[in-house]
Amino acid sequence: MTLSIGQLNYNVYLGLGSPDASVCDHQDIHFAVRNEVLLANRELGDSDNNQRLAVTVEFTPTASPYDISTLLTGNAQTQTHDTIAWIEIKRASRWEPMRVVNKVLLEEMYIRQVNAASIYGDKANRQYVEFSYPVAANSTQAYRIWFDEDLALFSLTNAFGVHLPDSLAPYIELRAQNTLIPRIVNRLANQIESEEMRKLVELQMLSLNNIKAQNSLDLVDWRQRYLSWKNRTRTAQNQSRLPSKSSRGFYGQ
Repeated sequence: MTLSIGQLNYNVYLGLGSPDASVCDHQDIHFAVRNEVLLANRELGDSDNNQRLAVTVEFTPTASPYDISTLLTGNAQTQTHDTIAWIEIKRASRWEPMRVVNKVLLEEMYIRQVNAASIYGDKANRQYVEFSYPVAANSTQAYRIWFDEDLALFSLTNAFGVHLPDSLAPYIELRAQNTLIPRIVNRLANQIESEEMRKLVELQMLSLNNIKAQNSLDLVDWRQRYLSWKNRTRTAQNQSRLPSKSSRGFYGQ
């Protein structure tokens, strides 16, 4: 998404009718948007498609098991432990995916003389790769690991942590608005000090509840569009699987 968190915040502010800071300030809006973006990002991580993958630098293990913690947590952008996707081995100038198995199966792979690797962690929160074959201290074999990025950077001036396309920005904004409306209504109610103010506040509450009701209707369609994008198969159309074409348009009715 090219829209920054700050732009999403402002769109939510406008969608709520530019509420006074006494009932909804910029921090309320920011955390509502943040929570919705985090939820959407986690939902994307649960999908087999649309995952943000990153790759480590090439590394050469000199033992098995080999500590790979710094390869994943040394990323200046994430500073987190990420989820391993797969491991590749370098053959000449090409990278080939390796068979990855549970650690308990490594001995079986060794007996069957199948080259395989296992990636696992320990209670000290360190991660290791172990191979089904010996790895010498003078080994020159290069590997690299692909992993799922779990980015959650929420600077107001960039959109680094938003993994959605711009066209789905209303999905985040409408959900954030509906999260904020009950809080705004509650704060408005606490401001009632006279009959005249009560009538004014009731109109504001009615307007906000109408916005929430309309948002909920709109979100039915936006949710469908979001799920369609989240779960779509990227290989549904390729060079050998193009949409069916017809020549009927060339020959009139």
